[in-house]
Amino acid sequence: GEDMSLRFDYVPFVDFGTVTLSPENLLVMRTDPDWHVMVYDGRGPGSQWRVSLALADHLKTTLPGGGSDSLTNMLYYGEKSTGLTLPMQPGVPLLVHQGTTSGAAGSPAASTRIDFAPLEGPLLILSPGRGMVGQTYSAELHWSLYSTP
Repeated sequence: GEDMSLRFDYVPFVDFGTVTLSPENLLVMRTDPDWHVMVYDGRGPGSQWRVSLALADHLKTTLPGGGSDSLTNMLYYGEKSTGLTLPMQPGVPLLVHQGTTSGAAGSPAASTRIDFAPLEGPLLILSPGRGMVGQTYSAELHWSLYSTP
């Protein structure tokens, strides 16, 4: 039988690479120029869905002495539809994409590729004096895919 599920086929990792600390606000884009999300919808043509993204917690690192350092309010989301850059707050989902499936289950048109320009999707804006040299910061992102009427 055909796969009639609604699911993510690919969700990307967000990597901002190595950042040189700056005395000014620093906009850092993802290192992957081909950053995208793949959604498969086998429910048939006209089926609707939406994708959202939420930050689980602020960027954080564990220090050699056992403590930690957080970078709060540094992750932003560049909206595809409006061009606005919105702050990502833990637990607050942001709408990424609304889609309507054009093809039948098993056909190439059952898959949708959502592409992001460099200033769309997650961005890092590092404030001066924040971030510790030689530390790796990470945060968890939660992707959600919903069937919509």
